[in-house]
Amino acid sequence: MEEIRDIVGLQPVNWWPLAWGVWLIIIIISIIFIATAFFMYRRYRFNKSWRGQAKKRLDQLSLNLSKNSVKETLSLLSLEIRNIAIHSSSRWECAGLTANKWLEWLEKNDPYEYAWTKQAAILVDAPYSPPVEYPVEKIQGIISAIQKWVRK
Repeated sequence: MEEIRDIVGLQPVNWWPLAWGVWLIIIIISIIFIATAFFMYRRYRFNKSWRGQAKKRLDQLSLNLSKNSVKETLSLLSLEIRNIAIHSSSRWECAGLTANKWLEWLEKNDPYEYAWTKQAAILVDAPYSPPVEYPVEKIQGIISAIQKWVRK
């Protein structure tokens, strides 16, 4: 019996340093977390900026557009376009423009070269015209054009 010795167990496995696979998983999760936080922060900043607020109001105008509310939508859209123009350029440059001069200024300064004088003359005429039926598709086109300008 003297020759019998106790069985020596294995040494416990250290958890540190981590294996390369665990490091890879940690790096991937960190990159995903940082990218998500970055894009959420950018979206938060955009939504708080004048561009985000204008986009929200334009989306609301587009959703509320129907045959019954066309004249009201046109007046709100005209006001919103003027606010966007004042924010994107100087107030002195565009705030005092009216009628065709306003549409020409929009056409000249629009980065996407929308034909404001031809397509958006309804904005100038609608507030002073008698109740008539305006094409909803044309108004939707104007809203789309100004939404592109806001996203610029």
